[in-house]
Amino acid sequence: MYDIENKEYTKFENWNKSEVKKFVQGLLEEVFDFPKKRSEAAWGSVRNCFLEAYTHRGLISYSDQLPRENCMVFDCPTDGHLSGFLEYLKNQLVEAGIDVIALHHPLCAGYLSHLYCPEQGLLLTGDQSLGSVTEVGDLLNHNHYRQYHKGLHEHAICQKLIEGAIHQLKHAKMMHDELEAVYIEHMDFNKWEEKFRETLASI
Repeated sequence: MYDIENKEYTKFENWNKSEVKKFVQGLLEEVFDFPKKRSEAAWGSVRNCFLEAYTHRGLISYSDQLPRENCMVFDCPTDGHLSGFLEYLKNQLVEAGIDVIALHHPLCAGYLSHLYCPEQGLLLTGDQSLGSVTEVGDLLNHNHYRQYHKGLHEHAICQKLIEGAIHQLKHAKMMHDELEAVYIEHMDFNKWEEKFRETLASI
């Protein structure tokens, strides 16, 4: 059975560590103008939230409504690779004294989908609909390319499974609405409340 939350893809060992560190250091210097680590007492904070969910209407996302001045979009092969990259980036930002809101994947709570730095108005994401893309695939460890292609295949399978699940949710919602149309007119809510009060009084 397909393991949607494959932790192998989130491991930092999949990345060329020295290249990623240089990339993140450059980000700190360019975007945050803060190249040096602060003392531990001045570390930033992390809040964990969700901004996305799958419903019978498909993926509902509010990430595009975050107030932001800048947006950096990273092109990663799978959600797992993106999460591993964002996890490292999050840790470096926090150590640099930057407050971060970690926005998690709607299906895999252990995955990160976005990072948001509210003070700087910066969104770091893999959602390519939100801005121009920064290619980070070349930061992957060369020994990881076989797993990279396997990840692409499994990601495609995952998307098909999600599409099937959304179709079933739509069907269930339609049946629910049809059933509700039959019984809702015969519901006596006043009678229910009356019985509820009688039961409470008898206790």
